[in-house]
Amino acid sequence: MVDKYGNPWPKYRVYPPEILSPLRAVRHKCLDCCCESSMEVESCPVRDCPLWPYRFGTYPAGHKGPRSVLKFIKAKCKDCLPEPRQAVRDCRKICCPVYPYRLGTNPRRKGQASANIARLSRKAPPQKHNSEGRVEPQG
Repeated sequence: MVDKYGNPWPKYRVYPPEILSPLRAVRHKCLDCCCESSMEVESCPVRDCPLWPYRFGTYPAGHKGPRSVLKFIKAKCKDCLPEPRQAVRDCRKICCPVYPYRLGTNPRRKGQASANIARLSRKAPPQKHNSEGRVEPQG
């Protein structure tokens, strides 16, 4: 299988990359960098890479702080394209496993916060009380 640019896509990979979780995308990015060798990923010498602690697709032992790798993915994308900030936004490497997360956001969660706010701000329907103070069923 090849992507739309003709680049080979390994058979074991999930395609399209949009359906990978951020941690799985990091794992695939590390495999991509290390020529598809999990042994190379394990012995990766590039400790300056923002994705290095997450190269196994899991959070490292003793991980503290927010459970998100999105800011590290964004840092890696800035490292890959050392041009102005707009270069990350205009990146065309759609076959890259971390491409959907390059802006530091999760596209699968888009609008989720605003939907929760709208749900919580809805008013409860008015209720009728009978003469004894009990709520009568509507309908």
